[in-house]
Amino acid sequence: MECVGRISQLSAHILAEQHRTSCFIVMIRQRWARIIRWDRAGAVVTRAFDYKATPHLFEFLWRYKHANAMDRGVDTSHTTATQGEEAAFKEAVENHLRVQIFDGLITPEEQGSFREYVTEHYEPGNVTKLAVCDERSKIIQHYLVSKPTSLPEYAIGMSTRGYWAAKSNLNGDGWEITFLKDTWRDDEDGAVKEGTRYELLTANCAQNVPTVCGHGNVRQRDSADTFPCLGDTFDNANALFSGQKTVTQNYVTADWSARAGRKVMLKAYTHYRLVLEQAAVTLNDFKDSRELFTAVRDVIDALRSARDIQLLHRDISPINILLFRKARGERRYGLLANWDVSSTTNDCGLANDTSSTGTWPFLSVKAARGLPGFRHTLQDDTQSLLYVLLYCCMTLLPHADVNNLGLEVADFFDEINSGVLLRRRGLTKKSWIHDFHFAETSIESYHFEEGVERFLKAFFKVLYDLYFQEPRSYLTLPYEASDFDWAIKKLAQVFDDILGNPTSFVDLKTDKWLSGLQKYREKLVYAAHDLLQSNLSKKRSLMDDLDIDECGSSCDSLEMPTLPERKKLRYGISGLISPA
Repeated sequence: MECVGRISQLSAHILAEQHRTSCFIVMIRQRWARIIRWDRAGAVVTRAFDYKATPHLFEFLWRYKHANAMDRGVDTSHTTATQGEEAAFKEAVENHLRVQIFDGLITPEEQGSFREYVTEHYEPGNVTKLAVCDERSKIIQHYLVSKPTSLPEYAIGMSTRGYWAAKSNLNGDGWEITFLKDTWRDDEDGAVKEGTRYELLTANCAQNVPTVCGHGNVRQRDSADTFPCLGDTFDNANALFSGQKTVTQNYVTADWSARAGRKVMLKAYTHYRLVLEQAAVTLNDFKDSRELFTAVRDVIDALRSARDIQLLHRDISPINILLFRKARGERRYGLLANWDVSSTTNDCGLANDTSSTGTWPFLSVKAARGLPGFRHTLQDDTQSLLYVLLYCCMTLLPHADVNNLGLEVADFFDEINSGVLLRRRGLTKKSWIHDFHFAETSIESYHFEEGVERFLKAFFKVLYDLYFQEPRSYLTLPYEASDFDWAIKKLAQVFDDILGNPTSFVDLKTDKWLSGLQKYREKLVYAAHDLLQSNLSKKRSLMDDLDIDECGSSCDSLEMPTLPERKKLRYGISGLISPA
């Protein structure tokens, strides 16, 4: 199992750091070898063969050397930028940061911080030009990117990377910074593209939602390894261009597959790029408590706007809330981004998509419970938004030294206590809300500033009133759309009443707690992970399928192991601690 884990990490690193559609790995143990082909759907592994007695390895290496770039797994929709384009990209990033972070004015004391922000988006000698096939205009556009704001942790799945991207403006006399999302979307029939969701929101004048500039499946020339030219046109019937799709799922039922005849489900993925007009920073970069609370208030308007067109976000988390300044001298607005798992609703406000989704630490009580028949509602999104705000207050705002801060954060958000996995599936949040545990025993001991303390007390009262005391509880059926409208309006009123005091929120953000909290929570999570691993080792492992220790087994077409609890643990750390 350890060997499989190392191979998975290696392939994840290759696919994350390079612009590739797939990669090959040769695994050698003594005189035995295997060849593995990875893409975002999974891996195909050959039969173990004696590479000294057979020509298979030599033949593979010869074929790989003479194959074109596409067959080697290179994404031919990218190319290296020129020196002039790299210089223009760096200048554009610096100008954009001056507005977004420093409001146009950088003091000598802030020069060091400014350079750090630049290095988050620009790496010298590593500027790439990506082609985006805009499905609206049917024209290929070029964008310059460098250092991604985030990298995928796994070799399989959506493998999302985000970039600040530069595009020449319409006049051709400068460069504009946008946001480019490079991902592998679900290729199932009927799956709605994220860009289509943004177009729907924009067409209905939704508030505080990013604007889409272009989006579409990534296409490449079939006839040559050439980079698509700027301004080239394409359509679905154009034989010169084809999409980039995973192929591993096609071999599950092949006659030679050891998995043939067994029930194996692999998702198909299609390479997809989305460009948004607003290149912003995440909620974790708020300046002071007023900006934090105002940004969350802006997101409430975004949720209400989406509700008006029967759309739910379903994944409220700190990394999905952005801060964007439209122009110098203006305040930064909160934007709600990443609508890739959003769902339409019926007339009663229930999500039509019944699949479970979201970021574990911020799931609503009912979403975390995951009971049969659960369907997401607007109240689940608003509850998640309040948990995001609570987390930011506890970890990023100044308050008194509280000895059990790490314990309370881990207990409430991760449901992990004393190194023991206590996935109570939302019951911890429910008990805190129902019993006023945090509101009555802990808020005053934190000694937050007056406005923050007032809001946090009101915060738990609102949760209690909305989810346990309202006449028509959202925990029971039937639903009525008016219930959700009433809940979001009441929440907005609480924000407006407290934000109405101009002196309530003045404290600056602090990073005092993050380092210690990260170490404490990682210790708890890894201890729980070790416990989970010991239980998993008692079950039939993937090693039994590969038979790596006895390299004489038959060929496998395999899907990577799905370990929901293990994934949730890792997601819990990255979703809360990572500044990206």
